[in-house]
Amino acid sequence: MKRTELHRRFLTSVVVLAWMGLVLLSVTGCQTPPKPEEKPPEAAAVNEDTGEELEALPKKVVNPFAHPETMTEQDKTDYSAATQVSVVVDSSTTLKGWLFDPYQQAAKEKELAAAAAASSAAASAEGEEGEDASAEEDAGDEDGGDAEAPRPTQRYPLVILLHGLNGGRYDWAALPFRLVRHGYAVLALDLRGHGGSILKGKDWRQFGPDDWKAMPTDLAGILRTLAAKGIDGQLQVDGQRVVLVGAGLGANVAVISASQKPATVKSIVMLSPTVEYKGLNTIQPAYRIQVPSLLVASQSDASAYESSQILYRLLSGKKTIQLYKNLGYGSDMIRFYPEMQDAIVAWIKVGCPPTPSSVPPPPSEEDSGGDEEE
Repeated sequence: MKRTELHRRFLTSVVVLAWMGLVLLSVTGCQTPPKPEEKPPEAAAVNEDTGEELEALPKKVVNPFAHPETMTEQDKTDYSAATQVSVVVDSSTTLKGWLFDPYQQAAKEKELAAAAAASSAAASAEGEEGEDASAEEDAGDEDGGDAEAPRPTQRYPLVILLHGLNGGRYDWAALPFRLVRHGYAVLALDLRGHGGSILKGKDWRQFGPDDWKAMPTDLAGILRTLAAKGIDGQLQVDGQRVVLVGAGLGANVAVISASQKPATVKSIVMLSPTVEYKGLNTIQPAYRIQVPSLLVASQSDASAYESSQILYRLLSGKKTIQLYKNLGYGSDMIRFYPEMQDAIVAWIKVGCPPTPSSVPPPPSEEDSGGDEEE
């Protein structure tokens, strides 16, 4: 009896253990994987102002400006309207950049329309009157060439774009054009050591601590130049109303320069800022910023993701933070997710409305004469 009882208990234990093993296996290893549509969106974001989850951005797209063959005709028209400018920092330093603005854009579109009309007229005039029409067209071109370009009558608030490390003025895809269409002038700068702003033959790869620290000083000098006299020869730029948009390294440069409280800076956008990068620490500067600030970061870049939350708590002015799961770093978020561009434009319009101001009248002949005598 004892052996029979022990045998029965042993078999019962084996059955119980086998059943428990099956249950455990079904819970852990045999779950049906979720369908693709059941996965959470890769670009979910939270607006810390409201606590609401932001709508997921679309799938990554090709940057047309890195692949010119994908540019639309409108892209090419907008791009051709940009003006290369030299922006004075001080008596010994000048940075290069592209200027986009509504005035030049309208002039370019007018020029293209006139060229299209002339081409159409020339085509319709072929035949017996072809030579006469051609001669008249040539005369018209000569008259147009002698005509002086109209003087701008309006000035537009200026958005300065500051790229990341090893970047340049090319990094911003269609953002400058979107801003122009909403009534802003846009200056896409090459920071020192990058692009057209290689100073004394030294690019960022040869930089030491002093070179990195000079970057915020450069921007501060540009802001002073803009406030005093604008960009040389560009009357349509309002240097008294400036928005800073920085990505990565450019975000740190913008924070430090804006912390000096220049009256001309009306708001600041920080894409993937960090607490410290290349010796540019943003902790103390963030305390002093009082203008509206927008911070955008992706969890795929842990440093910028954590730093953005720290800086958000330090900022004393009106502030908004947008945290995403997987959008990349810095200007990549703008280049590859076009809806991010629209979100940034909408935010800028609230802090610095695109209201044009009047261009000051030209100096009178008496004033000019007095200046010459002095």
